[in-house]
Amino acid sequence: MNFIKDSTVASLRLSLEASIKILEKEDKEGLSFFFFIGMLPGGVTEEELLELWGDCYKKHLENLQNLSLISCKDDSDEKKRYILPPFMNNYAEAKIPQ
Repeated sequence: MNFIKDSTVASLRLSLEASIKILEKEDKEGLSFFFFIGMLPGGVTEEELLELWGDCYKKHLENLQNLSLISCKDDSDEKKRYILPPFMNNYAEAKIPQ
């Protein structure tokens, strides 16, 4: 059983790192956006993104969605909240540039 668990974690990590490399190559500011979202474990709404990041957040959000690096859930107040899955959140926190 440990082999399956270990191989799943390794597969997720490889997939994440491949997506990060694509982001580094195609949207360097989007990589900073990924790290920014990673510092918000409760996620963030589009209104908050507009206030915190400016209008260009839309391009970066779309890139993260296309690379499956971010997910969207509906809040209790029916607003969309963008959030990184926990393992990606941990990765973003660990790799954020100083």
